[in-house]
Amino acid sequence: RGSAPATAMVSAFEELCQRRGLQPDEWRRSLASPIIAEKCLLDMTEEELQRHYAAVEARAQSTREDRALIVLERSQEGRLERQANRVFEQRASDGTISADEAP
Repeated sequence: RGSAPATAMVSAFEELCQRRGLQPDEWRRSLASPIIAEKCLLDMTEEELQRHYAAVEARAQSTREDRALIVLERSQEGRLERQANRVFEQRASDGTISADEAP
């Protein structure tokens, strides 16, 4: 008896990439790559060090959601993300949940 093949669940990270018009594999590689300093940190002036660390901090802040979704996606091959989605759907009202309601 034939059944239709199960379609792979699109992860939240992949959905985020689709909304932003990014290729998930390329974005994963980009996030995994460090910001390369223009020169050796030991040779930088205080101003250069401050600019470099500010760029690193800005990237960390701007990619926080992306990196968290990658962790969820990787955790137990997506099982953790599916479980989180189920719990959210059970507890959410009008598609939202407050922080104090989260387990």
